[in-house]
Amino acid sequence: MLRSQQIDDEVQRHQIRTAFRLACHLQRIDVELVRLFQLHNLRAPMLLGPPGSAMTGGFHRWLRQVGHNGR
Repeated sequence: MLRSQQIDDEVQRHQIRTAFRLACHLQRIDVELVRLFQLHNLRAPMLLGPPGSAMTGGFHRWLRQVGHNGR
């Protein structure tokens, strides 16, 4: 997409290229943060007690309320 743009101004071309690179970088960071928080949410019930306990049950009810899909 960037190559299809005909921009004669060097400064503008540099700014657009930098913006595209920044967007790609931020997207990679976002993907990593999603993975990190998913792992955190999967591990959190283990700290609350044994499976089936009231604390872990409450945690899973809370996850459903906030829209967590269980993956």
